[in-house]
Amino acid sequence: METKEIFSEQPINDQWKLLAQYSYPANILKYLKNNGISDHPNKLIESISSSILQAEEFFKASETSSLQITPLLLYYGATNLLLGIANLKVGSLCEIEGHGMRLDIPADSNRIADISVIPQSPKTGALPIFCRLYSSIDDICNSGSWTIMELLSSIPELLDTFLNCYQDGIPSIVPIEVVKTGERHIDKIALTSISRLSTFDEVVKRTKGFPQNYLIPQQIGKYIILNRKMDFNEISIQALSGHRYFQLGSIKHGRLYTLKLIIIIFMILYCLSFINRYSPEKWNPFVRTDTTGEKLLIEKFLNYTKRIFPNLVINFLYNLNYRFVHQIQEVQIIDPITRKEILELIESKMKS
Repeated sequence: METKEIFSEQPINDQWKLLAQYSYPANILKYLKNNGISDHPNKLIESISSSILQAEEFFKASETSSLQITPLLLYYGATNLLLGIANLKVGSLCEIEGHGMRLDIPADSNRIADISVIPQSPKTGALPIFCRLYSSIDDICNSGSWTIMELLSSIPELLDTFLNCYQDGIPSIVPIEVVKTGERHIDKIALTSISRLSTFDEVVKRTKGFPQNYLIPQQIGKYIILNRKMDFNEISIQALSGHRYFQLGSIKHGRLYTLKLIIIIFMILYCLSFINRYSPEKWNPFVRTDTTGEKLLIEKFLNYTKRIFPNLVINFLYNLNYRFVHQIQEVQIIDPITRKEILELIESKMKS
């Protein structure tokens, strides 16, 4: 996906301004017409407009709310935003009945991380419908359960806090350093960043498209060096900072599921909002007396959601990777000693 960088002092405000265009019926009609959709009942127009307006109100309300209700506000906001943009993109009303997921709250654990979400209602549930549209996954209901820990492990901006909070947590993202050597780009991974994984083979197995885009990995000192193939296509994800990561999918029932970040956030918000609303006996003690650091992680996740979720929806709508930045990020060039080692390795491989 092509990246478009926008200079912004207030990215959240600018994102909602972009989305708010489609709260106006004239702009909705123009978008539908430009996409070859001429049959547009008034009910569709009002649904799109109302969904976007309500989404913005819920997100704005979350800015001044406490942890007691913030998950609920953000879940309502995310649901409205996904529905409004889905109706706009498809050009018809999505017939949704229910959340499309349920919770499994273990009685023997006090951790939020151990709560699981189970997708259901494949034809009419919100999650399966949004998965098909936003993440190109049509069988999420066959995947079984997803723990909150498993979902949180895939968010780049939470990686350090996640690892500190959960000593048994296995990250589902791996930081990559992009190296420029002359006209070539090489990716390298620090061994310390995969220390909680069994082997590097797990990265290869769980990263969608890895064998098609990289030669056989080589270890040099404390790094894994990845040489790109001639027909390389970018398969990593980009954080708000501009840094890149491999996203490791989850293998469930023999299939690799790699959820888009927009769906991961939506599932976590459902879990937190459900506990928030229907299990106060679990949520209230967590908010009031948590001593493990998990509360800090959840707060960081909610703040991150306010910033990134509208951005992800904009990316989907325009099929561009919009980056709201204060300055242009440049590709990092590694130190001469490491570059020399890499070039020597490449030369030796070419000779052999």
